Amino acid sequence: MSQVQHMKFGCPCCGHNALSLTHGPHRDGGELTVKINCLHCGAGLDAVHAETGIPKSRLLKWPPPDELGAPVEAGSRRDGPPAELPSTGTVSGWASALASSGDPYDYLTERRHLSWDVLKKYGVGWDRDRGDLTFPTFDGHKVTSVVRRKPVDGAKMRAPLGHERQPYPDLPAQGALCLVAGEIDALTGRQMGLRSVTIGGCNPRKSAYPLFAGRTVYVLFDVGEEEMAKRSAESLRDAGATAYVARLRDVGLPHKADLNDAYRGGITREQIERLLRAARERGGAEHV
Repeated sequence: MSQVQHMKFGCPCCGHNALSLTHGPHRDGGELTVKINCLHCGAGLDAVHAETGIPKSRLLKWPPPDELGAPVEAGSRRDGPPAELPSTGTVSGWASALASSGDPYDYLTERRHLSWDVLKKYGVGWDRDRGDLTFPTFDGHKVTSVVRRKPVDGAKMRAPLGHERQPYPDLPAQGALCLVAGEIDALTGRQMGLRSVTIGGCNPRKSAYPLFAGRTVYVLFDVGEEEMAKRSAESLRDAGATAYVARLRDVGLPHKADLNDAYRGGITREQIERLLRAARERGGAEHV
């Protein structure tokens, strides 16, 4: 039997030293195959190809192509100085570029049904040099982070090296909040009139939860992520928030559907608010 070989690289999608490449026999015992998976952001073959431009045929050969850089030694960490954040002027330039970007603008407005007013309000931009949509956060006029993604379905958000994901698009000072799993969902919720916010996926950094202390938070993750939503709600309660789990599946959405899918499918703000009320009425039944 052929020996399984394993190498790890820096992930071109998220920057973490977590891109795992495994070379070994297919599970049916047949020909040798290469499996690609980032243990941090979940990027696979399609995402790595899209980010690097390396042909899939080369990514699936062994040894891995030189374009991935030097392999990461076992036990190595994502060390080094934090990435330099762009200036406010640069972020503003990207925001201006979005309107004339063509396909990226169409992806957000036609495919994702986000309005230009919402995109402009929150400074969503287009970095044509890197081919990325940009989603900035601010403290006053200071840029605190910019996460990026490609304008295609299934693309992963990438945060800048050494900077924690910030509440996106911002953290409203008052009122109940709706915690969603991603930036597109957060913008969708704002467009619907909800105080929606994300802190980076359905498994956010633990240090973010105290930001919600004293607040009422409805966790509204994708269909199929209810268990992760329950864990986030428990972490929110531990941090001093009042938290409930709302379920998008209760409006008939299929597995993996999110708030943006709901909006594009005709689900209204009133229907979402009924989901939130139902979550509040279940109350403690959602505790882990």
